[in-house]
Amino acid sequence: MREEQDADLVVLWDRAAYPPEDQARAIRLADSSFGVVAAPGYPARLADGRLAAPCRILHDHTRGAWDQWSRATGLQVEAPASISFPHTHLCLRAAVAGMGVAVAERRLALADLQAGRLVAVSDFCAFPEGFAAIPHRARPLSPEARLFVDWLSTALQAAVA
Repeated sequence: MREEQDADLVVLWDRAAYPPEDQARAIRLADSSFGVVAAPGYPARLADGRLAAPCRILHDHTRGAWDQWSRATGLQVEAPASISFPHTHLCLRAAVAGMGVAVAERRLALADLQAGRLVAVSDFCAFPEGFAAIPHRARPLSPEARLFVDWLSTALQAAVA
């Protein structure tokens, strides 16, 4: 992605879109745990090895989340419609508004779950690669970037404790 070409670090959970040499430089930060969330009363149901819902919410930049969740849980997704947003925050707001089901990292959905704006339609399950930071391919990791990586790793791990 063009925006990422000059970034000191790219923080992500899905490395699939990155070249193998970038994936090899990834610094693991913490585990990640994803589940399906929806507004209370949204007509989503789990039965017979599948999740059925009228609409699935997609993230423009991490479309692999649904496939990874499906592989991790063994559940198939049946949603005749889908909508897409460019940011996780917008995906969660769409779910809160009752526009569909979203697959979300537990930490990012936690405030809405605790406030009752969202309910977990499924259990949260670990995604094997977890969160990572990929340093710039042409520059060494600066001391400031190293401090940020260490801080972020500690903060992410504390958020699950």
